[in-house]
Amino acid sequence: MESIGNNSKRIAKNTVFLYSRMIITTVIALFTVRIILKVLGDEDYGIYNAVGGIILSMTFISKVLALASQRFFAISIGKNDFDGLKKNLGSLLLVYGLLSLLVLITTETVGLWFLNTHMTIPVERLSQANISFQLSLAAFIITIIASPYQSLIISFERMQVFAYASIIDAILKLVLVFLLLINFAIDHLVFYSILMLASTLFSNAIYPFYCHLKFPDITKGLYINKSQVLSIVSYSSWTMVGTLSGVLSNQGIGILLNLFWGPIANAAFAIATQINNQINMLANNFFVAVRPAMIKNYAQNNQEYTFTLFSISSKIIFFLLYLVVLPLYIETKELLYLWLADVNDYLVPFVRQILILGMIVSLSYPITTIIQAAGYVKKYHIVVDGFTLISLPLAFLVAKCGCASEMTLYVFNIVFLAAHFIRLAILKDVVPHFSIGAYLKQIMLPILLVIASTFFISKYISTLLTNSISACLISIICCDVLIVIFSYAILLSASEKHIIIDLIKNRIRKRVA
Repeated sequence: MESIGNNSKRIAKNTVFLYSRMIITTVIALFTVRIILKVLGDEDYGIYNAVGGIILSMTFISKVLALASQRFFAISIGKNDFDGLKKNLGSLLLVYGLLSLLVLITTETVGLWFLNTHMTIPVERLSQANISFQLSLAAFIITIIASPYQSLIISFERMQVFAYASIIDAILKLVLVFLLLINFAIDHLVFYSILMLASTLFSNAIYPFYCHLKFPDITKGLYINKSQVLSIVSYSSWTMVGTLSGVLSNQGIGILLNLFWGPIANAAFAIATQINNQINMLANNFFVAVRPAMIKNYAQNNQEYTFTLFSISSKIIFFLLYLVVLPLYIETKELLYLWLADVNDYLVPFVRQILILGMIVSLSYPITTIIQAAGYVKKYHIVVDGFTLISLPLAFLVAKCGCASEMTLYVFNIVFLAAHFIRLAILKDVVPHFSIGAYLKQIMLPILLVIASTFFISKYISTLLTNSISACLISIICCDVLIVIFSYAILLSASEKHIIIDLIKNRIRKRVA
């Protein structure tokens, strides 16, 4: 069995790779958008994103399959079943191939019809929009086909390869975008679509190339197993129920806000959701690094080790999110005015409530992973996602009673918090030795103590400061310093503190040496 210290070092190293990837690609993307807007103009850039939006509406299917792929690969790796890996890869390539065919048929019929009959595109740009549509579709299918290889790399925890490929893709897009500044005798929208296709083809070719180079025993002599294909489809179908439930909840609250409070409330909700999505990348990037290790150790029946990772990951997810959520919650109004200048009445309470919702949902990642590793996805998604959907009729009743708009989000927070305890009950059913009482005492209670301690002190410090940029910065620094201190003192167990101290000591020794 691999030691906790070694596993922690690998997870920490992989997390650094993924965070570096996130920072570099985000910075490059922000810079690239400026150039694209300058060259294409608002109209053509809007057409490209609108056309791409038709195709990207189907990405949730590929995301579900990617999670399924990682689960099946990690289980086989955990059991040292390389024949199972060959069977999984062959079966997944078939499933992804069928998905590509489904996407192709759907987009070339319904998608093209919608593009040419319902979308608002200037008549003189419709021909270019159709060409861009075809090129975007080709890029999406390339991404789908490369996805099983990407999942295999992630399952082997080769996060540096995943990070390097993403960074290469971002840099390549930046370099290719500069070609737009050269006046070639070709339409800019079409040329940009060609460049994005070329970038997608090159960056996604890295994954199968690396797999064939490093895992030849797996990628050669692939075969398809009918029962495995059915198992993958069944597992993915129930996982998709959860994804669709999330989409339905998000779209439902948007429609509800529009019905009772109009488009300004919709705009505030959209901005709040975008902020939350960016913040949740902190938890997602960390959990991409830890998820394969949890699944592999569960497959090896290393229950104690699995739940050690479960505990550590739950605490780190909370810590990473709370570092951003608390200062943003305390200084919501000031930060929004600095960013947007014009802030409507809905935005501040919406941002605060959605930040809380994001933290509640993120704490469920480790629970969901163990249940998925065990394969109990049918009951889990029917019960949990069925329960969370009651938030919509409850929010409607709250709105109908004339309550403030943010009360609808309070309803969502309460329902999703209750769903967290349902998740724990299902986990107890799947893993009988799991103790809900120990979870509440060792994870939830310390989290609540950290929140209570830091929130009230940070709020008090904020009231002492004047409204200025420097005061806002001081408040943010104070929040994060308090979070670090209280998290170390309250959140971490003695063994977890020992692991962190050892990691820091080893890092210092390497620096000195």
